[in-house]
Amino acid sequence: MIYTLLKCRICKKKKLSNFFWVKPKGGNIGICGTCKQKYNHEWYRKNKHKHLIDVKRNNLKYYEESLSGRADVKICKRCGHKKTLFSFKQINSDGSIGYRSRCKQCKPKEDAFSQSPYYRKYLQKHIKTKRRTNRSWAIFCDSRNSDKKHARKNNLTVEFIKGLLDKVYCTYCGTKDAKISLDRKNNKLGHLKNNVILACLNCNLTRGNMPYKAWLLVAKALRTANNLGLLTGWLRTKRAAVV
Repeated sequence: MIYTLLKCRICKKKKLSNFFWVKPKGGNIGICGTCKQKYNHEWYRKNKHKHLIDVKRNNLKYYEESLSGRADVKICKRCGHKKTLFSFKQINSDGSIGYRSRCKQCKPKEDAFSQSPYYRKYLQKHIKTKRRTNRSWAIFCDSRNSDKKHARKNNLTVEFIKGLLDKVYCTYCGTKDAKISLDRKNNKLGHLKNNVILACLNCNLTRGNMPYKAWLLVAKALRTANNLGLLTGWLRTKRAAVV
């Protein structure tokens, strides 16, 4: 982008065009950002009383409409009070109009609590406990995040994963002591119900991006080694390197 030198109408200084206030419909108003900010503060100081009267008038209008039943009412999830839509912040996404579930009075209080170190420490501890006690939920979250990151499809559910975990053994090597996860038969596809199979963490990391038919031959050798007790105490911590 090419910037040009423009002269501010207030401070009379020459500045690049990117420092100037832009109109909503395009073009600039000939005032730099610094002067525009000073102008806004000065205008608000002079017209503060009139501005507050307009705000109170609008609030009274919405309040009267709510009493007469003409205005839409929404219940705040935090305080539980019925309030008009004017009390909720409006959200515009993808051309649709929506409102936050917390009112304007409750949202700052909730944000302040959620950003506190105590709440973050509690949330981390809660997630760790849930991942340890609910293995199917942890696998579901990991598979969904992975597919979302790589733009793949995912149709798994927590109930479907819970049904698979009833076996509690690896399909490839047959071990029952290792951590069980899901392996995709076709690595080009996402975590689909007809594309996943139970596998221990060792087999999953060892396979990497190896073709499924070639991996089945290797898995037979792993199962034989596991039956002979040769894989006792073996644990992979990193995925196999791709050459």
